[in-house]
Amino acid sequence: MAVALILVGALGALLRGASPARSARANPAVLYVHPTCGGVPSPCYTAIQAAVDAASPGDEIRIAQGTYTGVQQRNGITRVVYLAKSLTLLGGWSGGFSDRNPSAYPAIVDAQG
Repeated sequence: MAVALILVGALGALLRGASPARSARANPAVLYVHPTCGGVPSPCYTAIQAAVDAASPGDEIRIAQGTYTGVQQRNGITRVVYLAKSLTLLGGWSGGFSDRNPSAYPAIVDAQG
C-alpha cells in the first residue's frame, strides 16, 4: 500500500518550529523542486532529496505540484527524504512557482510502500 504525504504549509511551519537552534542566515537561498525543471527558476532539482542535499541550513525549498517518489538508504534506514539540517520545505506551488495553494497544487511524497 502506497504511503503518501501531502506537503502543506503546516509541514513547513512544523519544520521551522522543530529546531529552536536554527541557524539564521542573512540571505537564505531559495531552491526549487519540479518534476521536470523546465522553464522554472534555478537552482531546480527533480527530487526533493537532491534539493535537501544541496541546501545549506536556513535555506528554503519550494516544491511544485507533483508526486515525488523514490527511496534511498541513509544510515541503514530506508526513507524518501532525509533531513539532517534546519530547512524550510514549502509544498503546494504551481508549476511555474507563481502561486502557492497546497489544495490546488498538492506536492505528494510517495514512498511506494
